[in-house]
Amino acid sequence: MSYMIYVFSTYGSSDFALWFRLLVLAALMTSRHRYDNNGG
Repeated sequence: MSYMIYVFSTYGSSDFALWFRLLVLAALMTSRHRYDNNGG
């Protein structure tokens, strides 16, 4: 997860960084939801 913090700190508070954070959060939530449904 440290590399993600590095990417965020590199881009700063630009619009791209904000959108990228939303995409990452969505991906984490969907993947976690799938694992929960699969019992993993």
